[in-house]
Amino acid sequence: MTNPTTKTLGKTALVIGITGSFGGHTAQAMLKHGWRIRALARNPEAAAQKAGPAHPDRMGEGRRHEPGRCHGRGRGVEVIVHAANPPGYRNWRGLAIPMLRATIAAAKRNGARIVFPGNVYNFAPDAGAHIAEDARQAPVTRKGKIRMEMETMLRITSVEGARVLIVRAGDYFGPAAPNSGLGWLTTRGGGRIRSVYATGPGEVGHAWAYLPDLAETTAGYWTARRTWLTSTSSISAASGWTGPTRWRRRSDGSAVNRDCRSGPSPIR
Repeated sequence: MTNPTTKTLGKTALVIGITGSFGGHTAQAMLKHGWRIRALARNPEAAAQKAGPAHPDRMGEGRRHEPGRCHGRGRGVEVIVHAANPPGYRNWRGLAIPMLRATIAAAKRNGARIVFPGNVYNFAPDAGAHIAEDARQAPVTRKGKIRMEMETMLRITSVEGARVLIVRAGDYFGPAAPNSGLGWLTTRGGGRIRSVYATGPGEVGHAWAYLPDLAETTAGYWTARRTWLTSTSSISAASGWTGPTRWRRRSDGSAVNRDCRSGPSPIR
């Protein structure tokens, strides 16, 4: 249950995993929308250097799944952005679930809403080209099953004292996205993208999310609607799509429009 003695500071957010792609961009976008930012990172000094002018008001150390640190940093915040991934993207079962459990405990205790970046691992391959947010989740991969379990935890939590906003998107790309699959799906020359490899066979396409757009969507949506969102809300945010023959990007007018080549196997 929410702690009735907790005083909400208003427009203050705790970002867990601020050095990651989603966490860092979302923190910058929320600062532009007038939010005060607190942060937890495994290495606060490195995180502060990386943040630069977007340095949060308070930076704390948070390793793995320490509920006490989440509780302390989350005192009085209105929203907790759960952007943490296990170190090296390994041991999801052993680390991702406890990390989220600590965030949930902090949100319940402080009356905060959790903003959680969702993906499409949760859905079955036969879900179709257009997946609605209420589509049945039937993952076939190990990580997909873990992601479904995490979202189930969040939905249960929403009736136990915390509120949740799931922001679902495709693979990230853009600045500060070192692990983006787009890096090895493109060839470049003269400072420009020259071609994009097909992400799958036949008519199978692939959804992408341009990180600055995704972060702005998250910050703007939450800022404008935070007073009337339901206990569990979910939005889909997409800014790009690679089809079998062409690449199209919606976020601005500088779209790459090149023939795709056959290439790597589909991204999971």
